[in-house]
Amino acid sequence: MKSETRAWLAGAVLMLVWRMTYAGPFSYFADIIADGLRRLWSFASVPTKPGVLLTYVFVAAATCLFFFLGRKRFRLYLAGFFVLAVLLHHVFICIKNGKLYPVSFAIVIVLALALVFLLIKSKTPGLILADLFILALPVWLIYDSLLVLIFSLFKWSGNHWSPYFVLPDSPLIKQLDGLFKLPWEVWTIVPVVCAVLPVVFLAKNRNR
Repeated sequence: MKSETRAWLAGAVLMLVWRMTYAGPFSYFADIIADGLRRLWSFASVPTKPGVLLTYVFVAAATCLFFFLGRKRFRLYLAGFFVLAVLLHHVFICIKNGKLYPVSFAIVIVLALALVFLLIKSKTPGLILADLFILALPVWLIYDSLLVLIFSLFKWSGNHWSPYFVLPDSPLIKQLDGLFKLPWEVWTIVPVVCAVLPVVFLAKNRNR
């Protein structure tokens, strides 16, 4: 399977099951990055609206970086790295709050799969798992922008299509309302472009 085909399929699957429990590790991974960026801008006293734009741009930059790493020899270990990052963060949260979460079991399952994929001869499953983590970032951007716009146009609630296509409770895109006197609907083009361009130009010509 060509790498760009694998990437688009991974993105399509995540779009459909984004907030379901078994997709939790991937949406959790994207949330870690986005939340970390928001905390960084807050610590640096960056105003809210520029901070939102910076979050979108840096999420896109992270996508580009991961696609670039997917061209290197250690691409087979990317899935393990992503799972380990999610696991360590989640363990910290669980210890801090003194409880487990519905996504906890899914994270353990994905960790086990990553270890198995490293041991088996075929490398395709591990590459697919890595792509699911990478494509979680563009999917996060789409959920925070284009889907919010579509739901708004049709006047649907955020969980209208639950368990599929469940919107975030507080999408960042709405914080851009009024920036340069433009409504937030116009600004959805920014995260959509940030989501699509890395996949179009960088998902191809990796490993098969």
